[in-house]
Amino acid sequence: MLPPINPEPVPNGVPRVNSPEPSRPRRGILACIVGAALLIAPVVCWPDAESSLGVQAALALVSFSCAAAGLYFVVRRRAISPANLLLAMGSVILCLAIVEAALAIASVTPLKRIVWRVPELAPWWDVERSRIDAAKYTGPWRINAAGFPDSDEFDDTLAESVPRRILLVGDSFAFGAGASGPDTIFPHVLDRALDAAAETVVWNASIPGTGQATQYQLLREFLPKLRPQVVVITLYRNDFNENLLPLDRFYVFEDGNWVDRYEGSPLGRMRALSPSEAYRRAFAPQSAQDWLKASRTASAAASLIRRIFPNRMNRPMDVRGTGSGYDATRRLLGEIRDVCVQSKTKLVVLLIPDRDDLARHADALRLTDELGLTHIDVRAALTDADYAPRPDTHWNDRGHAAVAAVVARELIAGWPGSEVGGTAP
Repeated sequence: MLPPINPEPVPNGVPRVNSPEPSRPRRGILACIVGAALLIAPVVCWPDAESSLGVQAALALVSFSCAAAGLYFVVRRRAISPANLLLAMGSVILCLAIVEAALAIASVTPLKRIVWRVPELAPWWDVERSRIDAAKYTGPWRINAAGFPDSDEFDDTLAESVPRRILLVGDSFAFGAGASGPDTIFPHVLDRALDAAAETVVWNASIPGTGQATQYQLLREFLPKLRPQVVVITLYRNDFNENLLPLDRFYVFEDGNWVDRYEGSPLGRMRALSPSEAYRRAFAPQSAQDWLKASRTASAAASLIRRIFPNRMNRPMDVRGTGSGYDATRRLLGEIRDVCVQSKTKLVVLLIPDRDDLARHADALRLTDELGLTHIDVRAALTDADYAPRPDTHWNDRGHAAVAAVVARELIAGWPGSEVGGTAP
């Protein structure tokens, strides 16, 4: 005869019968691993594609559901044991290590990295004149003798022989960052498009990291020499703050990275960093939070979340605040306008929209309206698919072509002396 089952008292006084403990917490561990893998899968399979956001969001939801179910199975009241928890922790660590290795093989770049050696400063970067030393430059772009990414030389004799002359003074977007080669950057595509309508030369005096202060200096130098009928300058949202910095605001290293050489102090002053300090500030972990950014897994997950919820993760920046550079940019644009008026040259401002919110450059629009400047707005022609893979914020070849098409159409429609109107000159 079997012995009777003794009821076990519980806090509420209701007896219950002992039941055997589940012996298979492995299903919870498996669910955790599947959840982690699904969370990273969209980053590897769709590094940057607007059309896949729905698929990415669905996979992210499934991954979090799997992870939650796994944790429930593992820590469920009667599945808790030191051996099971140790097995769960070991499985998660192993899973993250495998995902980290897979992302490294897939060349996914973390937000921060371990810096073993700071590269030497690049010998081809002329800091004082904000241009490239063509004799020392060995990069992928065609650099003319004046130090700019252009196959055309800045030849003043063209003023007598070429009927349409345009001087483009821009930043990294106009320099060609994000493009696959010199033939696909938007100034070169623009030159070809305008040549189809009438013989045209587009001089591209663009250098990454430059704002309106550098544009003003370059126009003072090249307007009297080249005598263009139209000047196109770029205006991006970071110009507002960067116009508060000195012209030599960058270190350029031999690995091609451009790093800010100045940082703000707690007292509101600017402090110049050494090359090593600046490089490590930009790339190496500096705090406990930065060490998390050194993980490719964490960086990829953060990138996925930003792509799914861009408007929530990237809040608008009010550039009209105290010390934001709005007034400095307004003053510099006024000086650029005055220089162009003196040279009898039409000035056009190319407004570059922000990647994560293509409608967010109200401050730039307001500024051009206040100063009465003609502008070209390309935001309607761009989507997220027109940008290079994150964390790059520049256009890819498709984006460069889209911008060139808009700028060419607007310039042709409003060329000085033309009877056709338009938002361009």
